[in-house]
Amino acid sequence: MTVPRLTPSALTAHLEHSEPFTEPVLARLDEAEEFPLAACRELDRIGVPRYYVPQALGGWLGDYTDLIRVIRAVSRRDLTVAIAHVKTFLGGATSWVAAEEAPGGRVEESARRLADRIAGGAVVSWALTEPDRGSDLRSGRTVAERTPSGYRLTGRKWPVNNATRSDLVSVLARTGTGSGTRDFTLVLVDKGTLAGGYEHLPKARTVGIRGADISGIAFDGAVVAEESTVGEPGTGFELVLKAFQLTRTICAGLSLGAADHALDVTWDFVRRRHLYGKALRGFPHVRARFGELFAARHTVEALSMAAGRAVHALPEEMSLYSAVVKALVPEIVDDVVIGCGELLGSRAFLREELRSGSFQKLERDHRIVGIFDGNRYVNRQSLIRQFPRLGMCWRNGALQERGLRAAVDPHAPLPRSGRLRMISRTGCSLLQALPHAVDELRATGVAPATLRSAQRVLDLCDRMHARFADDDTRAARIGAHLFDTARSYELCVAASAVVHAFLNRVGRGGTDTEFDELCLRASLAFVLSRLDGRLDEEARAVYGAVADALEVHLGQAAGLPSLMEEEELRR
Repeated sequence: MTVPRLTPSALTAHLEHSEPFTEPVLARLDEAEEFPLAACRELDRIGVPRYYVPQALGGWLGDYTDLIRVIRAVSRRDLTVAIAHVKTFLGGATSWVAAEEAPGGRVEESARRLADRIAGGAVVSWALTEPDRGSDLRSGRTVAERTPSGYRLTGRKWPVNNATRSDLVSVLARTGTGSGTRDFTLVLVDKGTLAGGYEHLPKARTVGIRGADISGIAFDGAVVAEESTVGEPGTGFELVLKAFQLTRTICAGLSLGAADHALDVTWDFVRRRHLYGKALRGFPHVRARFGELFAARHTVEALSMAAGRAVHALPEEMSLYSAVVKALVPEIVDDVVIGCGELLGSRAFLREELRSGSFQKLERDHRIVGIFDGNRYVNRQSLIRQFPRLGMCWRNGALQERGLRAAVDPHAPLPRSGRLRMISRTGCSLLQALPHAVDELRATGVAPATLRSAQRVLDLCDRMHARFADDDTRAARIGAHLFDTARSYELCVAASAVVHAFLNRVGRGGTDTEFDELCLRASLAFVLSRLDGRLDEEARAVYGAVADALEVHLGQAAGLPSLMEEEELRR
């Protein structure tokens, strides 16, 4: 059956009126720790799984920012549903990478069969981690033993999202005797074809995403066919690391949706709540705090847009962008949720009174986003290992101009060339272009205060790169201070994304330039407060001005303005 393609904005509108996505229904499921089956079936019915399949394989995924938008739309309604449903993309991602690297032949044919299954609603899980192994995937003990008829799987995978509910499981298994990257192979297990040799491990009870199927699977001599390998034998570990560059990037959609929900609940509350005969939104510190929280979301939204397009435009640099997004975006959104909770006060802890307790559920649910697919320390370590090259590229001013233009301009044609790489040999073009972007900003005639903030970020960025030459990033134990430096690096990348987003909007004309510049100033103030630990009166004034502008906007529109959604509508 042909399903008409649903745009991300149309999906957002559809979910607002869908019964399985109403807050009372989702709250009852959370209380009962029950899987949101009706909501997931509704997403299947309207074709959302097709966004998990690349266009080259017959799906709807032609721009990764569209997938981020789709995940964001679902997450805005409920993170449990989003995390449960999007896991299928994670399970299929290694097959898409393998097909991209070996077009034609068995590997692509296998990917096409999987694509058809996913488009038809099949659930795919990604079984990487094992009990007591943490994030160290190379310590895994699950074995795929070669036999005349294929592979015999033995071992336990836990915890795994959708391990029990899935139709297929992409399993990272040991096929060599060492612990090198060539000792692992990915095996796509179709549980419907197994005669036995496996059992599901019990669902784990969790603090957040209570209804999700966080369980496991144990293999005891399960036999799978030889053609079930994803890619060639021995390439499993590399395929996983490259797939992480995709999955970590699209996780931004989970955090952005959480931020949307938290800000919507909070703004509605401060607008209606009265203290001492005055609306809560009328208090200066409340307005400044809300403006700061909006600026934080604006910052990570610009970063997520650039990273999503970089999958196509700068694939060779995705080892950097994916790590930056996965480390920074969930961390900042965690802080946004905490800040919203401060404004909500006791209402943030109530399980029924305010929007069916959706805020306290969201606060619990979002904690997991910063953990799976590599926590922030794992991602920051991958950045730290590349510091020497990043410092060199910064000093040389190297950047991929054509790819950068396509990454930062949401209206530019997306290139269809280049492949994911384990490390970036050209550094981070988005950040390395910041000096040029500040020069362009100066030419646009922005206010002196805006230009000063951008120059301050650039100066801090310059000093940060100068320290890279003195840091030992090859040691087995990385110094704790380097993780702070990695966080500063991420913030600088985010600041560059915000500046480039502003320049593109101004360059096209027809936008609210005054509001755009106010958002730019607020985002730069937010980044600077994180970089140098200061929040001055000028920053507070900017945040208050943002809140004032948002109040005017909300008198004319249904919700808070979103950079990503506005760009989609303009396209």
